[in-house]
Order: sequence, then C-alpha cells, then structure tokens
Amino acid sequence: MIDQESSYFYYPTTTVIIDDRKEFLDSLILSLNLQGDKLVRTFLDPMQALTYLENQNSIYKNYQNYLEVINGIETDSDDRDKISKIRFNSIYTLPYDKKRYNEVSVIVVDYFMPQMNGIDFFKKIKGVPAKKILLTGNADYELAVRAFNDGLIDNFIIKEEGVAEKLFETLNSFKNSYFHEFSEKLLHVFDKGIMKAIQYTSIASVWRSKCKILEHYQCDGNGSCLGFDNTGAICWLLICSDKDLHNYINSAENADESSSISDELKLETKLLFFLTEKEKLLPVSKWEKHMFPIEGDFTINNEKYFYSFVQNEKLGIKPELL
Repeated sequence: MIDQESSYFYYPTTTVIIDDRKEFLDSLILSLNLQGDKLVRTFLDPMQALTYLENQNSIYKNYQNYLEVINGIETDSDDRDKISKIRFNSIYTLPYDKKRYNEVSVIVVDYFMPQMNGIDFFKKIKGVPAKKILLTGNADYELAVRAFNDGLIDNFIIKEEGVAEKLFETLNSFKNSYFHEFSEKLLHVFDKGIMKAIQYTSIASVWRSKCKILEHYQCDGNGSCLGFDNTGAICWLLICSDKDLHNYINSAENADESSSISDELKLETKLLFFLTEKEKLLPVSKWEKHMFPIEGDFTINNEKYFYSFVQNEKLGIKPELL
C-alpha cells in the first residue's frame, strides 16, 4: 500500500462522481462523508461533468516546474534531468494556493447512463491525470476488464452491497498514488536514499499520527516537512544530518559570541533548521531561534540524521497568506 510518506507533498483532493441516479449519489455522498471523505463533487449529467473537468487545472502541473537545472554544465537536452535539483520552495509554497483542495485526483463514473456510458466518458478524458474508476454491474464485467486492460480506467468496482466501503478504500489508495507517481518522477533525478528508506517513512508516520497531519510539503533534501493538522495549525518535521550539524558546529566555534550555541549542538540536544537560503546566511548570533530540541535520530546509508517535531512555529512561512 502506498503511504503519504512516500510523496514529496500531499494535500486533500476532490473526488468527482458521475451517475444518473440521484438517490444513489445522495447515499454514496452520505456514506463517504461519514467515513471522512468530504471533498466529493457529483454530477447527474455527464456533459456537465466534462465541462467541469475541462476547466480544471492541476496546480502542480508538470514535474519539470519543480526542478532547477544546475548552471555551468554543458549537456544535451536528454541528460538535463540528471544534473537537476529539486526546487523545494516551489513545494512548500503550494499551500498559498487556496484552490488546491479543488484538485480532482479521482473520477468515478457509472457505466450504464442514457446519455453516455462510462467507458465512452473516460475515452473523452483520457488525458486527464486523475485516477479513473468505473462503477459497473455484473453483466458488464467483461467490458470493464477490457477497459482496464486498454488503460482507459485504473480500476472498476461492481455495484453491489457494500460498494461505498469498497469505493472509500480505493479512493484513499488512489489519492495517495496520485501524488506518489508525481514524486517518483522527482526521485528519478533526486534521490539521497531518504524518501524510500523505512527509517525515514517510520519517523514520518509517527509525526503524521502524533500531530494529526492532514497535508504535508517537503522542505529540503533531508526530508524536513511543513504540515497542517486537522485544525489547520502548522506542524513541522525537522531533520538535520550529522554532517550538517558538524558544519554548523565548526561555524559556531569560529564566532566569539556563540559558545552556548556550539555547546548545545555538540551535546546533540538541539538541531538547526533553516527554511530558506537567505536564512542560512544569518550570523551565528541569530541562530538561536532556528534551534529546536532533538527528539531522536536514525541512520540511512551510514549517514546519521536528527529529527524534531515542532508545532505552532512559523519558521519563515506567512500564515496570513495560507
């Protein structure tokens, strides 16, 4: 099963459901809402749904928008990905887009509708990146299998008792994979072995559970994340590598006024976290507000990392814009 921890970012998204029976849609919405999925948009008319989907734009768009090509290296266009790094500020500023929850990540369509059957509907939206689920009866099973094998749909669910529960489980999985597949493209060009390591995903899972995280956005290559809990409050997973910590210690020792800061870093009781490149240029005397208690550590590929869970701190984010 794909988890949110394997994605560079994740936020709640909208499910679009199309069925010509209002009673069925009303029942399905109620059931999904009770199970926790409240971002559902329904349509009785497939033509109206097509118009709606045509006007939807993915806010994260192409993964190339999150890459920064390193200058000064001569290479052909086929190799440009190999000399790129992730533009993390394009990720952790995504929450500034207040329309992000409107993003359609899953489309569910009933096969049998008088105006247009579900398979024909999916043919018209073949290029839409959302995951596609066909609702069908037993009599249409072979058609559904063929549509799946042809790549028109990602899954199909037989309409029978318990369909809402099956759909809810599938929606959760598909919404995670929607962001995971995007992140896989970024991992193709930027992989320090952190994102896929069980040591990291375990810590991220504890953070999400402890802080009740509903959405998260990675802030740096160490795996630090900006998150929001179920009340909208800011929560952070801060990670600092042992290598970075020692570099900070060396810098602190070269500053006359920084003995207390150096001592805390040496004792490994606190880590340093800078959100922006500008913050990294701050003098040592101003580091104190960027230091946070270390909660624990983990090791990946012989590299040690320290982590901290921090709540209700802005750390360079402007909450008034969120």
